[in-house]
Amino acid sequence: MVKSPKNEFMYVYISLYIFIRGFDHCRPIVVVDGSHLKSYYTGTFVSASTLDGAGHILPLAYGVIDSENDVAWMWFFEQFKIAYGERENMCIVSYRNESIIKFVSRVYPDVPHFACIWHLWNNVYKKFKKSHAKLSEIYFSMAKTYTQAEFDSLMEKVEKVDIRVKEYLELAGYEKWTRLYAPVNRGWTMTSNIAESISAALVSARELPIYDFLEEVVPSTEYLHTVNDGGRNYTVCLLERKCVCGRFQVDELPCPHAWAVLKSKFLMPEEYCSNYYKPNTIVMTYDLPVYPLPDRNDWNIPEHIAEEVVLPPK
Repeated sequence: MVKSPKNEFMYVYISLYIFIRGFDHCRPIVVVDGSHLKSYYTGTFVSASTLDGAGHILPLAYGVIDSENDVAWMWFFEQFKIAYGERENMCIVSYRNESIIKFVSRVYPDVPHFACIWHLWNNVYKKFKKSHAKLSEIYFSMAKTYTQAEFDSLMEKVEKVDIRVKEYLELAGYEKWTRLYAPVNRGWTMTSNIAESISAALVSARELPIYDFLEEVVPSTEYLHTVNDGGRNYTVCLLERKCVCGRFQVDELPCPHAWAVLKSKFLMPEEYCSNYYKPNTIVMTYDLPVYPLPDRNDWNIPEHIAEEVVLPPK
């Protein structure tokens, strides 16, 4: 975290250990993005993320900066490099923010920066609106093509529709937006959409003050949950039937926090109770009847019991 000389909050950076270890098993492609916070304290939420081999989003780092300026992005990339270092064939993908482009090259001089093809196409749309409808499908196919012949054929179509678009894409640098010309393998990551997805998931959280926003953690499993009760957060583990309040595991009944989770997930509470409390178990406790004694004349008393003398106590 960085504070001003007056101890006022400026920046914060977070990379969880599980993110750092998980990145070792993913293609070294980092997608960077920023989005404005809407709380009273404003600021900008920034994130770095990647895709795993199954196409799922793995967040790598996140934080809050004052705005998307040179100093803030420089600091963010420096923290990222401390946490993750530099991997072979690594690349960074983002929208065409000047500060990102500038400081990727300074912090990672040997790591290529790629443009988000969607943001680049929006620029084409704004500049050459009349050609947009005809060229959209051609452009995205061209960005993703694997062979030179296919790329050249598509570029010829672009030139026939509007040579200005061809010149603009050449000026942007083929290596920045095409898979074919990329100096390292950028895989399927042609856009910064995964960062946009993270921002979209935080729409409601972005309304919170910065501290509460950063504490708005969503677990990575289906059995870990956080419940806020009276301003305090309680972690509930459904798998182990535990809550930090202690009641769930000691009473072996869902505590109020576990009950809130079960209700929100439409889960059956009896599945998370000890068998001792279940109706079938209670019925089995009294499964064998207690028979009334027969008449004394019908008692069958063993001889050694009948001969035993029992005197009253003193």
